[in-house]
Amino acid sequence: MIPPTRVLAGVDFSECSRTALALAGRVAVHVGGELTVVHVQDPTLTAAARAAHVNLAAESAEELRRFIDATPPAAMLRPGTFVICGAPGKALCDIAAREQADVLVVGSHGMTGADRWLFGSNTERVVRLARMSVLVVPTGWQAPRAGTADLAGIGPVIAAVDLSEPGLSAIHAGARLARLLSTELTVLHVVPGLRVPDRWMPHASGLAAEAARTASAELDVLLSPLRKIVPITLQVVTGHVVESILRATEPRDAHQPLLVLGRRPTEDADGALGTVVSRALASLQVPMLIVHPDE
Repeated sequence: MIPPTRVLAGVDFSECSRTALALAGRVAVHVGGELTVVHVQDPTLTAAARAAHVNLAAESAEELRRFIDATPPAAMLRPGTFVICGAPGKALCDIAAREQADVLVVGSHGMTGADRWLFGSNTERVVRLARMSVLVVPTGWQAPRAGTADLAGIGPVIAAVDLSEPGLSAIHAGARLARLLSTELTVLHVVPGLRVPDRWMPHASGLAAEAARTASAELDVLLSPLRKIVPITLQVVTGHVVESILRATEPRDAHQPLLVLGRRPTEDADGALGTVVSRALASLQVPMLIVHPDE
């Protein structure tokens, strides 16, 4: 839901999760919403601590409070906290659903740095399992205006879309988000280039150009009513899809984008994430909102 009134952040005490918590706090401040912070303990570690007569839950709760207190602007919100034990991705999504979170905020990488959030591929698992939109924050992201506590300076919102239902959901979510941030919406559609022998390249280029013209016309019609709500720029390009998205979202000076992608309904616990979402997660430089199909 945009604007979100209930923001939930997952924390594993890594620096990337600190960055995610800081952005979650900024979201809550910007919308005047509530912030909840959750730490999920690994069952194996919990069992080992119990065998050693260590109250890991109590120690984790104390560490979580210290972690929050050292992470502005989340600290000033005095958020609710939970320490739970379970499979990190599923447990986090379950408590986010129970608390009726509008958006779930996680870091793209976890304690090891090289691995994705928490243990292994849990960021991807969160995106598949979450029953709400997920905001993924990359390691090293910094707020464009450090002296503020909200989302000032972030923009434009870039919705990378195709002409499917998830793409349309991303456009509408992106428009609401751009309005919330007082910035513009850039709608980016990439026509994949065809890999053909050199002698067929003129024909392939013609086909790609025609596909770009058709997509531009269709998207112009779809965007017409939204232009009354927020400034919109339409970009239709030809090339490699993920590389084109990453190039368009590269942060520089006043260009501090937030990427919006749609999520297909079939991307559930038993299926793989779409190639674009998965590869974008691996190379993330800017915050990325992955819009739930029901958004």
